[in-house]
Amino acid sequence: CLNIPLRIYRKYREIEKNTILLVPYEFSKKANMYLVQAENYIKTKNYIKSREYYQKAFDVSPKLFICLTNIGQTYEKEGNIEEAIIWYKKAIEKNYIDFTAHHFLANCYAQIGKINEAIDHITIAQILDRNNSKIKKSTVNIFHKKGITTKDWSFNPQCKITYYDTLKKIVNVQYDYDWFDYSCVTAVWEKEPGYKKSRGIEKGKLPLIQFKEQMLSLIPMVKKERLIKKYPELFVLKKAINNNFMKEYMFYEMILPDYPEVALQLSKEFILDIKNYILKVRQITDSKKKSSRDNSLKKK
Repeated sequence: CLNIPLRIYRKYREIEKNTILLVPYEFSKKANMYLVQAENYIKTKNYIKSREYYQKAFDVSPKLFICLTNIGQTYEKEGNIEEAIIWYKKAIEKNYIDFTAHHFLANCYAQIGKINEAIDHITIAQILDRNNSKIKKSTVNIFHKKGITTKDWSFNPQCKITYYDTLKKIVNVQYDYDWFDYSCVTAVWEKEPGYKKSRGIEKGKLPLIQFKEQMLSLIPMVKKERLIKKYPELFVLKKAINNNFMKEYMFYEMILPDYPEVALQLSKEFILDIKNYILKVRQITDSKKKSSRDNSLKKK
């Protein structure tokens, strides 16, 4: 079985009048029958027949772009890397958010020594599915081929905000003193009754202004050398500020880890901007240690 993660393929995207639309996949019973047959041939390693049925499924349901990715993988399994690359690129052209096509394309480029192209596409795959462990593993391997050591750190503010008394809406804020300003901003946004509504945030909508205010609360911290040395997220934020990548930092470090689906609605241009942030700023963390949550959080 190709083991394609179906959750991401429940939708593809189209652009209408400069608006990105996520569209649920709909395909006929006949297309589904062809897909089942294709998968059965994959199990017996009959890649020629599997391609034939993926193509049939795509012919009757021409929006079923996963077929293009799957055809590419059959060629890759046969060792025909150049042909696999052609099909992965077709899949990406039709559906740019297909992170699996980017992932597999990166691996193919790495196999034939095109490391720069491999780095580009594995980074895009990482943006499109921020927490995918398989992509993270491939990222480490591909970057290593370029002589780059990746660091597994995350944006990890030293604060915890909970209700002390749910009935009376009394909030308990635990924090490392370094993160006092950030903790206060977060507490207001997360626990102040009616605050999000008063700021015009509809229920179920991503509060971008909240993340902007949280990031602004970090600005005084990046001016302190002691904190920059202590926290990799601040070390990188300072570099992001100096290189005009604040928005990209906010999305990749603060939003996408908790809301990975947001990436599916980002423009191709902005995805490429995030990629540039990762390659030009984020990877320069060689001397920094991985951030970990402080056990001695103080109470307010």
